[in-house]
Amino acid sequence: MLLFRRKLIFILFILLVVQINIYAVDYYVNDAGTSGDRWCTAIGDDNNNGMAPGTPKKTINGILKKYTLQPGDTLYIDKGRYDEDIKNEGAFNGSSTAFITVRGAGMLDTVLNGNIRINGAVFLKFIGMTILQDGKHIVEFNNVNNCLFWSNEIIKCDKNFRIKFKNAVNCSMIENLINDSTTVQVGEFADSSWERKGFWNGGGAFEHVYGGISVGFFIYKFKGTREQVNKISVSARMTAEYAGDGAEPGDVSDVTVLINDVEAGTKKVMHDDFYGEIYHWNITDKELIKKMKIGNANFLKFEVKPDAENKQGLCIYGKALVPAEEENAMPITIRFGYKK
Repeated sequence: MLLFRRKLIFILFILLVVQINIYAVDYYVNDAGTSGDRWCTAIGDDNNNGMAPGTPKKTINGILKKYTLQPGDTLYIDKGRYDEDIKNEGAFNGSSTAFITVRGAGMLDTVLNGNIRINGAVFLKFIGMTILQDGKHIVEFNNVNNCLFWSNEIIKCDKNFRIKFKNAVNCSMIENLINDSTTVQVGEFADSSWERKGFWNGGGAFEHVYGGISVGFFIYKFKGTREQVNKISVSARMTAEYAGDGAEPGDVSDVTVLINDVEAGTKKVMHDDFYGEIYHWNITDKELIKKMKIGNANFLKFEVKPDAENKQGLCIYGKALVPAEEENAMPITIRFGYKK
């Protein structure tokens, strides 16, 4: 009987250790605000433990210096600007079945003003943020294995900038943008089938505009500013909604972007009853780019077509349309750059 109890205690101990190791941990970082945040419900403070949306740390290194991330762990970096470096010395060690993930809230939402130096990492995903290169910052991965650099944007780059992988095995870069310093904020409203309804601020956070029917289009004028580009990226905060719709969370619209009447892609825009979501169109079509008029008026169209499968209207937010009261109101932006 005593032997049986000892065996049972030993088995329970092993199960407890295994359970501790197999459960992934989420960590949270946030800046000094919560407006438009994706995950966090409180402002960041490095005195917090960083282990819940309501207790985020203020800095990325507040997490990295306190904790060693384990396989399956995710570090969520919420909307904001972070003036610091991300670096490690073998601290990001995931596994083939459980990557470690460093995840921003999305391009233009999470902005890192610093270097990224990753050394000795395995099974790491680095996703969804903007890095302000500013002609000086470095993005490099050394002695890494199975690392993924995915859906990030590098802005204000000099011509010699490179994302560097050295002694790297099975590493990938997917859907990243490398841009020069040019940003055009689109504001001049052109002829549209939708009347501009809904000029009111939603709780003081975002000014926005939406049409009165379920299908139609908004058009904005913009100017091309580079003589040679091979990539255009369009970003806008939007939601599926129209005036008097009584929109519900499940509503969706197929929104097509056109530049000078040439289609640049369609995305499913979901209904979000508060701030909407930021959607990006990354355009590398050579024929479309050739038709862009340098220094002259070009036209950007957001359209929900009559024959679209999903058509629940469109609401666009941001100070590109009307003056917004909050600094973080997302403008419609067009970026011209080169993709390496």
